[in-house]
Amino acid sequence: MKISNIFKEFLNNTSDFVFPRVCIISGNKMQENNSNPYIQDKILNSLQKLELKDESLLKKIINHPFAFSLYIFHSDSDVQKFVHSIKYEGFKNLGIFAGEILGKELLLKNFNSLKEYDFILPVPLHPSKQRERGYNQSDLIAEGLSRVIGIPLKNDIIKRIKNTKSQTRLDINQRKKNVENAFRINKKYYGFLKNQNVILLDDVITTGSTIKEILSVILRANAKNVFVISLAHTRNPEST
Repeated sequence: MKISNIFKEFLNNTSDFVFPRVCIISGNKMQENNSNPYIQDKILNSLQKLELKDESLLKKIINHPFAFSLYIFHSDSDVQKFVHSIKYEGFKNLGIFAGEILGKELLLKNFNSLKEYDFILPVPLHPSKQRERGYNQSDLIAEGLSRVIGIPLKNDIIKRIKNTKSQTRLDINQRKKNVENAFRINKKYYGFLKNQNVILLDDVITTGSTIKEILSVILRANAKNVFVISLAHTRNPEST
């Protein structure tokens, strides 16, 4: 073994000893043969996924026929811990990893129409909120998705022009009012969406208020098709 390889192995072993990799959900130390550095495989594989009835409900909630979400989101669940680790705790690489999982699931489900889409549009944060957080979690998920399905990411076409309050504690009507007129097309992209097929991506869809507001903006810009995708969906929006 070369000296450089011995040194790298020493550094890796030392790093694992001083800063052992732990599961972001359970807090337990990760097995050496775990498939990823973030979540124990047994937990990752047990995360609750949407069923057909949930997919139908999602499409009904956002009033749009083309939609997909991977996980069921509810309070105090492992999926919530997964999402919140990306969204609030600065685990940027975890966001990219989540997007890669999402992309692999879409390919596994044989969404042949994916190749017809031109680019991915992540739901934007308001600039002040993004400066405060340091990143947009939807950008990270979209980056991972882009890597897997081979569709480019465009994160500057849709702009959030209204610094909305958090939707978390708002009811359905308040959420709708909160995001009303909150988004517009970036001026330099006027006319760009005409006849384009786009993927609109969010981290979590609850009541669908944000997605519906952005959908209306995109469709008014004469996009041809929009496929709404999220990492997670709240099965019962009234419960969060």
